[in-house]
Amino acid sequence: FAAQGDAIKVSFKTMTPNLKEYRVRIDGGEWKPVESEMIWRVKAGANRLEAKTVNRFGVDGPVSAAVAEVGK
Repeated sequence: FAAQGDAIKVSFKTMTPNLKEYRVRIDGGEWKPVESEMIWRVKAGANRLEAKTVNRFGVDGPVSAAVAEVGK
């Protein structure tokens, strides 16, 4: 990923067969579908991004997580 002010550009890559989509959730929120690149808007303090794949059969892949600590 690459930082851009209060945002981080995140790219996803996978070896998941029959990939349907990537899904992310931010700070424990709802899972939402995203493209293979996204901008993660961060706030002061701890920020958590979780990502997973979903295949064409509706099977979720393992969850990966990143944490960004942003100074005030």
